[in-house]
Amino acid sequence: MSRRPLSPLKVKDKHQRMKTNFTRFSEIVRHTGVGWDADTNTITADPDVWDMFIKKNMAYKTFRSKGCKHYDLQKQLFSSSVATGAVRISSTDPPPTLEEERRLNEEFFSGGKGKQKQHVDLE
Repeated sequence: MSRRPLSPLKVKDKHQRMKTNFTRFSEIVRHTGVGWDADTNTITADPDVWDMFIKKNMAYKTFRSKGCKHYDLQKQLFSSSVATGAVRISSTDPPPTLEEERRLNEEFFSGGKGKQKQHVDLE
């Protein structure tokens, strides 16, 4: 049985869905107190942590039971093009407040090494 070739739009849409899922899954895995078992492809976390993520976005709920299929391969594919660090801002996030922006700048300039830079108001 032969399959019809996929259109470029379908491939692009699939790529974007995989990238979004990878970003969400990575966010959970990086969270303090969360573990990931590569053999079973499951996340171990307290119910409170799951509730927090699911409250943030219902899309996280699927990872509670299914994990992220081919996470290691997706990591190779998307790691260089997806911001997953503490200073990551998604296009769907609301604009940061002045205080959040200062905190993000401090985290960025400290390089995550706890060397907080002092904000200097030049105005």
